Amino acid sequence: MVTPAFSQDTKVDFAPIVLSESGVETFEPEYFAQFQPQTALDMVARLPGFSLDSGDGGRGFGQASQNILINGKRPSSKSQSPRDILEQITSETVVRIEILDGASLDIPGLQGQIANIIVSAGELSGSWRYSARFRERSQPQILEGGVTLTGKRGDVSVSAQLDFGQFILDEVGVEKFSLPNGTLFEDRTERLTLSNQRPNASLSLGWTPQSGALAGHVANVNLSASLLNRDTSVRERFTAVTNAGRTGVSEVGTGEDEIEYEIGADYALPAGPGELKLIGLYRSEDSDFPTRFVFSELGQTPLRQTIFRDDKETETILRSEYNVIPAKDHTLQFSGEYALNTLKSDSLFTFTGAADTTDFVEVEENRFEAFVTHGWRLSEKFNLQTSLGAEYSKIDVLSIPAQPRDFVRPKGTLSASYVISPEWTVRGNLERRVGQLGFGNFVSTVNVTDVNATAGNDKIVPDQRWVIGAEVQRNIAVGLSGTVKAEMQFLEDSIENIQFADGSFGPGNIDGGHQYSLEADLTWVLDELVTKGLRLGLQGGVFESQIDDPITNESRPFSGDTQWFYEINARYDLPNSPWAFESEIEQSGLQPRFRVNEKSQIQFIRPEIEFSVIHKDFLGIQCTVGVQNIADFKFKRDRQIFDTDRLGNLVRQESFTRRRGRRLVIELTDTF
Repeated sequence: MVTPAFSQDTKVDFAPIVLSESGVETFEPEYFAQFQPQTALDMVARLPGFSLDSGDGGRGFGQASQNILINGKRPSSKSQSPRDILEQITSETVVRIEILDGASLDIPGLQGQIANIIVSAGELSGSWRYSARFRERSQPQILEGGVTLTGKRGDVSVSAQLDFGQFILDEVGVEKFSLPNGTLFEDRTERLTLSNQRPNASLSLGWTPQSGALAGHVANVNLSASLLNRDTSVRERFTAVTNAGRTGVSEVGTGEDEIEYEIGADYALPAGPGELKLIGLYRSEDSDFPTRFVFSELGQTPLRQTIFRDDKETETILRSEYNVIPAKDHTLQFSGEYALNTLKSDSLFTFTGAADTTDFVEVEENRFEAFVTHGWRLSEKFNLQTSLGAEYSKIDVLSIPAQPRDFVRPKGTLSASYVISPEWTVRGNLERRVGQLGFGNFVSTVNVTDVNATAGNDKIVPDQRWVIGAEVQRNIAVGLSGTVKAEMQFLEDSIENIQFADGSFGPGNIDGGHQYSLEADLTWVLDELVTKGLRLGLQGGVFESQIDDPITNESRPFSGDTQWFYEINARYDLPNSPWAFESEIEQSGLQPRFRVNEKSQIQFIRPEIEFSVIHKDFLGIQCTVGVQNIADFKFKRDRQIFDTDRLGNLVRQESFTRRRGRRLVIELTDTF
């Protein structure tokens, strides 16, 4: 159990932050004392103007994309997110946290602010967390929690985590079907329930010999496994308003049962003038997706439809990195990677009065990637990093008699940063980015709720884009700090819903497209201006995109793209007290979604608002009680269905509104 350290600690007048001339921010443990963090995740969450980036989630390791380092090293696990990794580190073992500039490091792909968590593991320690959620009209969520352990003995370190991962959701709403002229012809009431269980466990072992012939070698083994059981049910009762409508009930049940595991290892050793690192990983997912649909119209024989899909995915990665310092203020890394990804998807479709049909898809991708990365510290304040490479990908759809397709795509990054003063830093980057095809693009699917189908496309190619970005960062212990970033993206081979020669719809490539964005991540520490212990946080962004519609040839935004978002939070740690108060408000806007013959718009009516009260020493543990969705926000979807395509006549309009209800959350956390 951590000894309480409340904000009445008067040994430090202001937050203990060290700002260097090179722009490095160093946060000592005393900075976080007023928050009484349990894990490194709690500490990182309190860094002013910093937010975790989970990376792109693409296949292979590729270049680094997560914006955290542990003791200066990039995490080598793929299945664990930055949150998972930081939750395994107890706050007692954190020596300090450094905010570094990505362009100053010898790690390709890192840009902007990077949090380097310096950890010194000792005797076995750990943390635990339990939370319960009670929601209107829904079952209580009482199986959410987890425990972590970490420790070191001699040259061997161990870290383990067990999480129970429960989430329950309930929504109610109304839906209206209208004719093209707006005449209501059918009324519906609906209820959605979601139950998600995802217990998962991970184990990491490290070996760092400090003496002998193997001194300087580093070895890590990472094991993780998870089970997923997700059940979603939508029950509707519909009533005819005119003769064009129907009366009856329907129910859709969908789910996913998944077993996933990952085995990974890396080994680093001195080699010649530099360091060689070898990485290997194997990941497997086995997922079943059952769908059951029953439509019972009054006076008619019920219609039944079932879809059973079984997906098996594997990933094998071999990667090597060689780092060397060829001259003062210069770093070089040579990296190469091979990744083999496979998918086998087997589907069975049944429908009342029709013969059963099946669909089998088998896809294999062999991918090779090589990069040379050069870091150059031109001065104490100016850093430059260039990373040049290429990717070769061979995709073979083995389930059809087609020739494999291969691609050679150059890619790379040029990033620079300049420290104007310890308080101000500016950055810029130019990147040639190559996307990855989701294997789901090759698989045909049916949405029984919206009554539409998406055909797989074995001729689709990855998108490519040029990315130009610039940002300004301010570091300050007390006052307004954070980052404002602007970015432009110019796309090639964008992926949108298109119509194929046989009349079916599915994902395909179209030319052009661009996106502009402006985002801010700010923290305002109000210790001096208002009162000690008060801070505000703001995250927000606006996005503008444009692409030529493949059906109408008109310019429109990217389908379903985020248009704007904001998140404002406040925390007040009451001086000379174990009490703290937190509040948060967030909302976002989305662009319309487009299919060949559909257009839909989702709107979030009223923001999501929550408020929490925290006691840092309630019977020796930290207790949080909060109320979520105070404003009882709703979301609305308007959908238009056209004849043949969106140039055809409007067939009908659908509009539904759903609400989730307020939630009471109780969370207990502690360390040991």
